Amino acid sequence: MNPDQQLLRAFIAEGEVPLAFSSSAMAQALEGHLVNANPEKGVVALCFKPPALFLQGNGVVQGGAVASMLDFAMALTALLVMPDGYSAATTNFNLVFLRSVKAGQSLLAEGYLERRGRSLVFSRAELKDEHGVLLATATSTLAVLPPPA
Repeated sequence: MNPDQQLLRAFIAEGEVPLAFSSSAMAQALEGHLVNANPEKGVVALCFKPPALFLQGNGVVQGGAVASMLDFAMALTALLVMPDGYSAATTNFNLVFLRSVKAGQSLLAEGYLERRGRSLVFSRAELKDEHGVLLATATSTLAVLPPPA
C-alpha cells in the first residue's frame, strides 16, 4: 500500500489526533501534520510550519514549497477515497498565488475531492494562514494507479 495511504488509514483509525506527516521527507521538512481526514466528505487538512530552509531572500516562503503543500493536500484527498493498495499520480496542476506566505506562520492546507472517476480524480486545495486568510489555491487532476502486480 502507498505509504501516504497507510498514514491516512492510521490517522483515521486513531481518532484523528494530529499526526506528523512521516511518510514523506518533503512533508517532514515542511513540518507537516495531518489534522483532518473525512472520507465521506472527501476532505483532508494538513498543518505546515515551513522552516527558514524554504524562505526566499525577502523572507517569504518560496513558491515551490507553497505548491508542495497544496499538492500534498490534493494527493491525500485522492488517496482518501481510493481502495487500499491504489495510488495516484498528478497529471495536471494549476496554482494561483493570492498573497505572499510570510515566514514563521502555521499554515493550513485543505484538500477537497471534486470528482472521482475510474481512471482520474479531480481535486482542489486552499492554503490559509493562521488567521484564516486565503493565500493560494490550486486544482489538480490525478491518475488512478492500480496496485502493483
